[in-house]
Amino acid sequence: GDHFSLLVVNTDARFKMLAAPLRCASPLRPRPPRGTVSASASAPRARLAEAAVTAAKRRQAAGLFDRCRSEDTEAWRMLHGVAEGVPGVTIDKFGSTLFVQSWRDPIALGELHELVEAAASGALGDVGDLKQVWYHPRNERALSWEYDDLRNTSSSIADAVSIAGIYPLFGGSGEGDSEEEEGSTESALERFRPTYSPRAEDDQAGFRFKELGLSYNFLPPRRFGDPSLFLDFRPTRRWVRSKVREMVEQQRRGAEGEGTDDGQGRVSVLNTFAYTCGVGLAAADGGAGRVLNTDHSATYLGFGSDNAALNGFDVFTGRGLCEDFYPAVRQLAGLSMPGRITKGG
Repeated sequence: GDHFSLLVVNTDARFKMLAAPLRCASPLRPRPPRGTVSASASAPRARLAEAAVTAAKRRQAAGLFDRCRSEDTEAWRMLHGVAEGVPGVTIDKFGSTLFVQSWRDPIALGELHELVEAAASGALGDVGDLKQVWYHPRNERALSWEYDDLRNTSSSIADAVSIAGIYPLFGGSGEGDSEEEEGSTESALERFRPTYSPRAEDDQAGFRFKELGLSYNFLPPRRFGDPSLFLDFRPTRRWVRSKVREMVEQQRRGAEGEGTDDGQGRVSVLNTFAYTCGVGLAAADGGAGRVLNTDHSATYLGFGSDNAALNGFDVFTGRGLCEDFYPAVRQLAGLSMPGRITKGG
């Protein structure tokens, strides 16, 4: 069978618990006894922009923005709605984009407009250059393609359901600034439409961002799908890079003691449930000589290989092994899969 120096299992919830969530999150509260209603559940829902501004101030005061910049990182969670007044909604910053996701009700057009205004005005603090807000529903309930959505029963356009897509920030690009376009809030909302709709399946809407000094392609997510990188797994990526560097150094010292080569390239990493291969990139950055990524999606493994090329890494094994976890590890161990007929015997 195959041999690897380090195995990383990306998806196990218990393993994720070892990788502490971003320190900007609100302190965890004890879970209330079963059958009781928590204060957050009974509290009125905050306006999205107001909650985002409050959350941004909290993070800036805690030094999150500065810490991220010190690591050459441009991506972090701006709002964790369930703990910060807007259950079912999150806002993540990826480069110059605010990526808004909703798992529950659709976001009202007026609220999304307020968020774009807040981002354009600098109300979110020292987060760096922002160019757009990307609204991405995570289920049918939160989805809308057009303003004639049947859920738009209110006569006020401010209460209409936001359309999924990309909303450029106004105020700096000349859009919405001319005297001809100045008018009532309602007329501004009527003009408030995305420049990109996920239905277009246009990869040109993608962009690049950095985490821990590594570059990533942000590609339009699949319908109701995940973004290109799980930000809560950054502590694990940071740890993997550090651990691989430590292993490379140990092997180098051992090789020097034996009077052989420097041991460079002996560390190999098996990255399972790889998704877009963020852990694989971290391992390569740490000095691994070989990285094998496994995932059931050839598409995402391909994205990961593109990310490796973007950073100049050539240690990935092909475009990865497209298999679920158990078939993959059995193959690598030289074992057949129960019930699977092996060609040639």
